[in-house]
Amino acid sequence: MARLLQSLTGPTLLVLLMLLPGCGSGGGGGATPTPGGTGNPGGGSSGGSGPQVPGSQPPSAAVINRTDPVSTDPGGLTLNPVTRKLYFAAFGAGLLAEIDADSNEVTRTVQMSGGPIRAAVDSATNTLYVCSIRDDSLTVIDGATLDVVATVPVGRTPRSVALIPALHNAYTANYLDGTVSVVDTISNRAIATIDVGGFPRANAADASAHRLFVTNYKDDSVSVIDADTNRVIATVPAGSLPGYIHVNPESHKAYATCYGAALLSVFGGDGAAGPTAQVGATPSGVQTSTALDRICVASEGGRAVWVLRLSDNAALGQAAVDGVPQAVAIDSAKGRVYAADYAARKVFCIDIEARTVVKTIDLSRF
Repeated sequence: MARLLQSLTGPTLLVLLMLLPGCGSGGGGGATPTPGGTGNPGGGSSGGSGPQVPGSQPPSAAVINRTDPVSTDPGGLTLNPVTRKLYFAAFGAGLLAEIDADSNEVTRTVQMSGGPIRAAVDSATNTLYVCSIRDDSLTVIDGATLDVVATVPVGRTPRSVALIPALHNAYTANYLDGTVSVVDTISNRAIATIDVGGFPRANAADASAHRLFVTNYKDDSVSVIDADTNRVIATVPAGSLPGYIHVNPESHKAYATCYGAALLSVFGGDGAAGPTAQVGATPSGVQTSTALDRICVASEGGRAVWVLRLSDNAALGQAAVDGVPQAVAIDSAKGRVYAADYAARKVFCIDIEARTVVKTIDLSRF
């Protein structure tokens, strides 16, 4: 099966993954105005602290494939620090779940037929923006009611969404198009398209500096976009298969995990390449916390969440989980990090300093 999947490319592989049981869970240039983008209203495991040998990967880990837009990164976690709600978007289950970060209980769920894969939240307006990879759209959801406010057409296979609230813009990384769509969050219309590199897998915004960072999975690079002009201002080499990316709002540094190299790459606010740090096998989700002086990285192959010190990128240890962690979200107020296993539909709540799982939130019944 692995050889078959590796032999397929682009839309053919995407269709096959959608049909198979259990699959899908688990540059430079200026901006082009986008016509016709209309919003449509509707509707207990414990972790050890010893370092893991990089590169060790269990047989069950996902096959690395540059053309595969969903199989190794099927969802997202995002926390609204104001409402204390955590949102879990699971492509395979067609599910958006709301979790109370104080009680760690599931409070509400929404079924989404479009294939929710990543979510971002504007905490000031309590609005959710969810990438729907099956129908090439960005779904806008009222966080108070979980009602759909608008469905905005964007590029093909949008995998990630980032926000710059001051500009009233959302940005989707469109994997099969090699583009970023710019969505006006007031009118809920796509207003521009920016060409980036091959297979943009994730994006992250430096909201105060009006910068956007995009990982190009095929090209092993990161594109840096000036959000004021919607132009790529730098394309920087990264490690093998760059996937998730996160921007620390205080330091303006971007942190990208390199799925094929067990590396965490660090970039300055202008895109200048900085240091790298060795992390666990097939790293995916990454987030930082200045308040905690910590970086958390999900290691799919290592079945653990790595904890590093933000100030010097030094590895402090890892928390083992009973599953394959992918996306992560840090709750600085509680000193915890959440990690999601999408195939099993589990979210692990981890004490960062103790590096132990304090609760496993099971969503398999939904």
